Amino acid sequence: MRDSYFNKEQKRKKIDYIVGHAPDKKDKILKCWDCGDEFVFKIGEQGFYQSMKFAPPKHCPKCRARRRHEKRKREKELSFNEER
Repeated sequence: MRDSYFNKEQKRKKIDYIVGHAPDKKDKILKCWDCGDEFVFKIGEQGFYQSMKFAPPKHCPKCRARRRHEKRKREKELSFNEER
């Protein structure tokens, strides 16, 4: 019985490490470089960014979405102009 508890605990720790839910980690409050608003960088996001070796985000989700939209709009306009 003790072995199964140890195995479950070991598996949980392994999953926590992979996903980024280590007990010592907490949600972080970051400040957006564009609008200056504070946003939450959640534990799961931290684990994802760490696993992909990305730097933490510098822009809030709203500003990231706005920047993506603007970039796609520019790309669409460029491709439209090239067709002419």
